[in-house]
Amino acid sequence: GGSLLMKYSMIDDNENDDAAHASGGGLYVRGDTSIYWSTIANNRANVGGGLATALDSTHSIFIGESTISGNEAGHAAGIGANMPITVENSTIAFNRMPRPSSIPFDYAFGAGLSLGWSATITSSIVANNVTYDDTGEEPADIGGGVPIPVAGSNNLFMSSGQPIPPDTI
Repeated sequence: GGSLLMKYSMIDDNENDDAAHASGGGLYVRGDTSIYWSTIANNRANVGGGLATALDSTHSIFIGESTISGNEAGHAAGIGANMPITVENSTIAFNRMPRPSSIPFDYAFGAGLSLGWSATITSSIVANNVTYDDTGEEPADIGGGVPIPVAGSNNLFMSSGQPIPPDTI
């Protein structure tokens, strides 16, 4: 329930299968969170395979020079960000989530990053995150409740259901 400062760490191969609403396979955070020079990989949960946050606009997340990769969840496989998030010089890639049978109105799938609040992404890569089913895979890098504009610059995004900065590749 407090703040988290994480440096030079690896959160790898964890699973939260406690309940149908299990959140945060790698991490579940409620307070201000800062993650530097770390890897969150190969974790599983129902929501937020790598990292899930509490619904809270009074706290924020900062991720710098880190990698979120190879996580899987039914929703928000990489990061489920339900508080403001800033990502700098980081990679969010190769996270996977099964494609649900229905799509909620005003929602975009976010296998890499699913936004519930504002986001600033700078000098980062968000790519090769997918939803999948028996028919194949579909790109789903940035999503969440639509629209939540993404601020920042100098990024490479493969796909986004959210409005993104004009200089994004």
